[in-house]
Amino acid sequence: MSLGNLYNHFSGKHAVLAEVATLEREELQPFISELRNDVAPLEVLEDFVRNYLIHLSAPENVILSLEIASEAVRKPDIAKMFLENQNALLDALAALLTRGVKEGCFRSLPNTREAASLILDAMEGKALRATLQTNKTTIDHAELWNFIKSAVINPRDSPN
Repeated sequence: MSLGNLYNHFSGKHAVLAEVATLEREELQPFISELRNDVAPLEVLEDFVRNYLIHLSAPENVILSLEIASEAVRKPDIAKMFLENQNALLDALAALLTRGVKEGCFRSLPNTREAASLILDAMEGKALRATLQTNKTTIDHAELWNFIKSAVINPRDSPN
């Protein structure tokens, strides 16, 4: 491949990834809306974990996530596009955790944004690993949910 072709290849890839970032923003909107639901925070969180894990574990989403991560590491402008989308989701999840803490159903979390980030990391890692190892299109969320619930629930509300 000549340098001109290589340049055109990467220029085209940038445009495609910009379009993918726009589509991702649209795909994340229902999850962001779900996190803003004003029912019990624990119920909202469980629904989010189940539904977002289904989304994350679709093989095409796993492959796309790997491709995006690869490009984003090399190109800060690509990273910026996708980080804006992830930050919107992260902000909504952190707001839910903050509401749960204020309402007393979640334990005191020193930094709800960091807790939200860890939850998303756990979900993304589980989806990636499960899809790569088993090639399943759906993943049981129960074990991950128990882990997340144990991390955020107010100890006085947990069964002995």
